[in-house]
Amino acid sequence: MPTLVRRFGKRAQAVPPVRTPVEEDESALIASAKNGEGQAFEVLVARHQRRILAIALRYTRVQQDAEDIMQQSFQKAFFHLHQFEGRSSFSTWLTRVAINEAQMLQRKKWWLARSVDRRPKRECGNRNSAGDPRSGSESRNYLLTTRVEANAVFCLAWAAAQNAEGNRVARAR
Repeated sequence: MPTLVRRFGKRAQAVPPVRTPVEEDESALIASAKNGEGQAFEVLVARHQRRILAIALRYTRVQQDAEDIMQQSFQKAFFHLHQFEGRSSFSTWLTRVAINEAQMLQRKKWWLARSVDRRPKRECGNRNSAGDPRSGSESRNYLLTTRVEANAVFCLAWAAAQNAEGNRVARAR
C-alpha cells in the first residue's frame, strides 16, 4: 500500500464498510436486546456461544471453568449491553468480555493459591507418641486443587482414623 501512495502521490478515498445482512440482523438484535427483549439476547447467545466457550477453553484448559467463564461473560454482556456503542462488532466486544473474565479467574486462582501458601500452618488434633499426627493406615493419594482442600481432607481423615482406633478427638472451637 505505501508503494502505491508514493507512486501515484495520493490515497484512495475511504470506502464505507459494506454491511452484510447478518451484521444488519445482528445490529437489529442488539437494538432489540437493549430495549429489553429477552429473545433477541437469546439469539445472540446462541450465535456466539461456541466461540466464547472455545476462547475460554484456550485460557483455562478446564471445561467447567470455561463454561463458568462463558456464563459470566454473557451475564456481564447482558448487564452492560447499554454500554455497547457499536464502534466494533458485537462479537469483538463479547470476545473481549470473555477474555477479561478468563483473566480475572486466573488472577483469582493465583491470588488464592498465593495467599494460602503464606498462611501459617495449623495442626488438627493431637500428635501421637511418635510425633506424627497421621495414622499408619493413611497412605491415600488425593488429587486436590488447593492446599486448603488438602488440609481439610487431611484433618477429616486424621479424625476418622483416630475415631476408628478408639481415640477421642477434641472438637474445634
